[in-house]
Amino acid sequence: MTPYFARAYLSVALILTALGGSQAWSADIPAQPTTNERTERVFVYGGSDFNSFNSYFTWVGSTIAPFGLDSSGVRLGGFAGVGQYKYETGGGFTNNGRVYTVDGLVGWAVATENMNTKFMIGANFQDQVLGSPDPNNPVQGTRTGFKAQVDTYIQPTKETTFFALGSYSTAFRTYYTEAKVGVAVQRDSEVYIGPQFIALGNQRFNQWRAGLHLSGMKLGIISVDLAGGFLRESDLGNGAYGMISADVRF
Repeated sequence: MTPYFARAYLSVALILTALGGSQAWSADIPAQPTTNERTERVFVYGGSDFNSFNSYFTWVGSTIAPFGLDSSGVRLGGFAGVGQYKYETGGGFTNNGRVYTVDGLVGWAVATENMNTKFMIGANFQDQVLGSPDPNNPVQGTRTGFKAQVDTYIQPTKETTFFALGSYSTAFRTYYTEAKVGVAVQRDSEVYIGPQFIALGNQRFNQWRAGLHLSGMKLGIISVDLAGGFLRESDLGNGAYGMISADVRF
């Protein structure tokens, strides 16, 4: 939730344009395999990322699959997020910032019974607004860049899952990577728990995270994920983060 992009994302792609400090773009979470007979073509997700530096990032996005989320084929993606953050300017002073980001992506998905992988490219728009002038900060103003993203969701067995996402935008050299492994909380459960690892940043900062996630909790047709843990940021040092996200397919 700080630039990280927002300082983009759920199974809460969760990850993100990068906000200084911690943004998550849980960004485009892949559609997960399902046993439903009816064809689902739209995946909608959203969430919030926050940390102990009083930074946050909130996002919403969608993936459209004209031939079905569980079939290989064309994918269209959209993502939008907003967040605020703070960072060290040097000499013990801090500055505040706000980020607005929007993605428009197109790509292809390879879907099998136990795996769904997307390859996406497109445009990323960012508006980085600083609270006070800072000529030494390269991440400020408006920028539109090329973005590439790959994500995959694999279910090796009914009791285990693996998710990974990587994205890069030429706008402020923003990047976000995430990986998490899940183990069912009990036999035949669709709720998974396990470790989560994230690295993100841009021209101004770098950050990494290590924590735990609890994914797949159901509220009707909505799936909810929680995550949290330790973070280390290049200018602010050690901290803690939390994430909550939700998604629905139809």
